[in-house]
Amino acid sequence: MNATRHEVTQLRLKPLTLVRTVLGAEDPYTGKITSSKVPTEVLGTWMVLTGGGMGGGGDYEFVDGVKVQSGDVVANVSTDYDVTGVEEVIRMGKRYSVRALEPMGLGEFNRYFILLRRIS
Repeated sequence: MNATRHEVTQLRLKPLTLVRTVLGAEDPYTGKITSSKVPTEVLGTWMVLTGGGMGGGGDYEFVDGVKVQSGDVVANVSTDYDVTGVEEVIRMGKRYSVRALEPMGLGEFNRYFILLRRIS
């Protein structure tokens, strides 16, 4: 399954924007560290959760210690992408906050399972 994951998901991939905050230099006047939000375009699968958990059947009650709620979203992103420090995901102009991020795979990690909640 690990070797054919790309073939299995290729028709379900959606464009996603991962947003992370990157620290910059110290402001010479205020002494505060500046920061900026850096977007990264990736492809991943997308699923809105309904009912008591994943798929409505309650398969996932918790993801990485965070309780799943109806309306939450799961994005699966390949481990080819760096997800370190990702705080938001944007899809179709809507912003979602990262609630949990967990590596997944059979035998070895091949994707990140990201639990999201809409913020705007």
